[in-house]
Amino acid sequence: MARALWLTFSLLAAATLPVPAAAQSIVASVLPISRSVPVNTAATAFATIINATAGPAACLIALPPALAGMATFGFQTTDPLTNQATGSPNVPATIPPGGSQTFLISITPTVELPPTDVALVFNCGGAGVAQSITGINTLLLSASSTPTPDIVALAATLNNDGIASTRGPTGPGVFAVATVNVGTSGSITVTTDFGDAAVPLGVSLCQTNPASGVCTTAVGPTVTTTIGALQTPTFAFFLTGGASIPFDPARNRLFVRFRDAGGVVRGATSVAVRTVGDLTGVWVGSGSETQIGCSNAASNGTFALGIALDFASQTGEFFAGTATISMSIFGTPSVNVVSFSGTLDVAEQPRGAFTFTNLVNNIATASGTGSFTSSRAGNTLGLSFTGRHTAGDTCAFTGSGVVNKR
Repeated sequence: MARALWLTFSLLAAATLPVPAAAQSIVASVLPISRSVPVNTAATAFATIINATAGPAACLIALPPALAGMATFGFQTTDPLTNQATGSPNVPATIPPGGSQTFLISITPTVELPPTDVALVFNCGGAGVAQSITGINTLLLSASSTPTPDIVALAATLNNDGIASTRGPTGPGVFAVATVNVGTSGSITVTTDFGDAAVPLGVSLCQTNPASGVCTTAVGPTVTTTIGALQTPTFAFFLTGGASIPFDPARNRLFVRFRDAGGVVRGATSVAVRTVGDLTGVWVGSGSETQIGCSNAASNGTFALGIALDFASQTGEFFAGTATISMSIFGTPSVNVVSFSGTLDVAEQPRGAFTFTNLVNNIATASGTGSFTSSRAGNTLGLSFTGRHTAGDTCAFTGSGVVNKR
């Protein structure tokens, strides 16, 4: 698991980036966001720079002046799919317009350092310098004369986009954190906070079974556990909204910190938090479906639909439910009984997959699978779907519809 966790960092670094504002042409991220190493030992991490300008940008990474004389630094481009180094060390990388580049960075402290939030400099010359945002493109670094725990942590959200959401102002949300201790064994207490922001969100957590995700400790505000060298414990986090939280990933963030017996932070990660719309309830409307390639030629054509969706459950971005789709094929009424699940994307638009069974006179005549996208405006949901019968009358189909929340 430890190797897989490291391979994941450069793949997800860009996912933590806030959407660039018009005036912010260069953005950057770092994962992991915390390292704790002995003096004269390299602390490595992965970084991503996105060039949102209209032209190419020659970009480099540097230490801030405040660390001059206290650490040495290096960077090198990488292949984001393998984490293998490419190019030459400490050579600026040319990033095309709208493109991104991943890097391996290395900081070697030459003196003892208390936990210090290192505001790395992502300099792309005339294209601009990335804004420094704690928990997104900074590295919390500490260095000791003796070895300490060094907890490398990675948060996993439902959409793997670095965003943990709650359903409505007071609904639930979840995310998980995987870790590996690349330092020495030690007692670690897992805590959460919102930095210097006031975020109306309740948080509880537990340690989990890595295979099943089931809690192995009581759920509470903190967890204290011993993490041995190279051990890979996992944790679950449960959110309860207290009020609506706007989507502001640079400001509204939840930090997870791993503190040793002396209270010193030996690892950290963070997620953006927000409130998403509540889908739960019944949505009713109509639409149409076009079937082609049916083994029964009489089933080919375009048919009107009656649609009833029941979003039975929603935790953060994740939802699940059932639907009843009624139609008449050349005078023969039929009903599709559907089970669906999916997630809300960054723009809060539902998408997902479904399975169905087609009933004629309450007798199953076909079944299959499909996928859907949708666009929501208030209490109206526009649907687009596609799929195929996998048993019975083997049609392919596409369709659309509009439903309103009751």
